[in-house]
Formats: sequence, structure tokens, C-alpha cells
Amino acid sequence: MYTKSQLEYIKAITPIHAGTGQDLGIADMPIQREKHSNIPKIEASSLKGSIKSILYYKIKNGNCNSENNGEDDLKKMYKYFGPENGDEASSLIAFTDAKLLLFPIKSAADIFKLVTCPYILKRWVEDLKLSKINQGGQVDKNENENKNNYNRIDDLDVKDGQAIDLGEGKDNIILEDYVFKKSETQCKEVLKEIFKKEDVDVKKIIILSDSDFVELVTLYTEIITRNKIDTDTGVAKDGGLFTEEYLPAESILYFIVLEAPNFNGDEENNAIKYYTKHIGDVFQVGGDFTIGKGFVKRLSKESGRDVNQES
Repeated sequence: MYTKSQLEYIKAITPIHAGTGQDLGIADMPIQREKHSNIPKIEASSLKGSIKSILYYKIKNGNCNSENNGEDDLKKMYKYFGPENGDEASSLIAFTDAKLLLFPIKSAADIFKLVTCPYILKRWVEDLKLSKINQGGQVDKNENENKNNYNRIDDLDVKDGQAIDLGEGKDNIILEDYVFKKSETQCKEVLKEIFKKEDVDVKKIIILSDSDFVELVTLYTEIITRNKIDTDTGVAKDGGLFTEEYLPAESILYFIVLEAPNFNGDEENNAIKYYTKHIGDVFQVGGDFTIGKGFVKRLSKESGRDVNQES
């Protein structure tokens, strides 16, 4: 049973390749998607593994307070994130899958818009309810007000071919090659208020129908063709071309960090506090680290600090 939780938002600074291996589809190396909806996601195992790896290398590279080659810092990190041998003890921190909240699409009226849909928003509201316990273990004081706002989202509905603009646009909305008729909803102001509380720019947000949204996130991810070079000849190998799929830069995802009670000793579990302090504001997730992919920025109100700051 987890006792504390913290909802985190990340924005893709560079395209993200959280892959599934080789496939015979449009891309040789597709990204992870939800089986039931085909909406992109980042598996919790990929997310936690990337974060644990980053913390490990920060410590091993000397960015730590320990005088014994970082061994004390490694022990603390393994205590929270689980030891190298997973059979010895379970992790005191857990992560959910990173779910897509807003997806960037080229716009005729702006450089890009951030699209979402009722299914995504209703699921997001459910996760907001699940993460209502803050780091101090206290329930949100505004829970009743939030609950009323959240309940109004349940009635949100958008017809195919229509779109709700949370910005100030007055005309039909053009996204890529699609033209959407502008629509309105009674919960528009509620949505704007929720997004503002969560530190998300509302001016770019467009709400589409579920089916239109799924079509866009299926067709408009980035597909990049790469090549393998023969080190002996310096030219491309036969059959060396392959394609990789990426979640575009500017995508916004969210996940929940969960903290379990420490049953292995008297010391209090401060796993979320440790994560928040040490991960920093920018980190990498997914594959292709060495070609600059997977950089994400934390959008949470609680900023991370570097590992070399005082514990």
C-alpha cells in the first residue's frame, strides 16, 4: 500500500523514442502505445529505469557529497529505487506509466497547437483524484471545490469534426490537413482553471473528439530514417536503412510517483523527497541518448535540485 503520491508533468524538449523493439509496421522501431487505444505512452519500467540510471551515473561521476567514492549515496539510492539484485528488497518508490496529456500538431493559425480529447481529460481527472495526497500526507484543502470541477468534466463531449479551443480563436481550426468546426462547452472555464492550476499553457489547447485525436496521434508522430555505416568502407551498409518512430517535441505527459512505507527499519521513507531533490529539472528518458533524443523538462511546481546540493 502506497502512503504518498506526487503527480509529475514532463514536456518533451527533444523527440522521445521509448521503443518496443522491431516491428513490421510503418516504422521498423515503433514507440510504446496503449494496446486498447493506440495512444502513445512511456512504460513505467522505461521511465523508472531511465531515472534510476541517471541518478546512478550522477553519483558515479562524483556529483555527490560522499567521501567514500559515492558508496553512501549509492546505498541511499538503492534503498529507494531497489537494489541491483531485485530479490533482496523491493523498491520504496514506484512510478506509473507516463500518459499522454497534450500532443503537438502543426496549426495554420499558430506554429502548433496542443491537442487532447475527452477520454484523455477524463482519465487525467481520475489520476488527479488518485494523487490528491501531497508529500506531507495531507489531503488537498480545496478537495471539495476540485471535486465539483472534476465532476463537470464527466459531461464533456466533442463530436467528430468539431474542436473546442481553450484559447481565443474565433474561426474554424486547421490542424495539419484537417479543418475542424469550432465548438463550445459549458465546462470550458473549468478546464482552463484546472490547466492553469497545473501550470499548463491553456492558449494552445484544442480538444478534439476521441476518434479524431487517436487518428492524429497515430498519423503524426515523427518517423525518422537512419542509416548504418560500414566502418571499413565509410559508406552505407546494404540493408542498413531503418526507420524509428518518435513522440514529437512539445508533447506533454504526466505520471504519478508513489511512495511505500519502509518496513525494513525505523527510518522514515523519504523516497519522493529524494526523487524531487535529485532528479533535477531536465533529464533523459527512452532510447537514443547519444543523439540527443529523450530530453524532457519537468513542469511540476516543485522544482528538482541537483544531487550535489545538501541532503
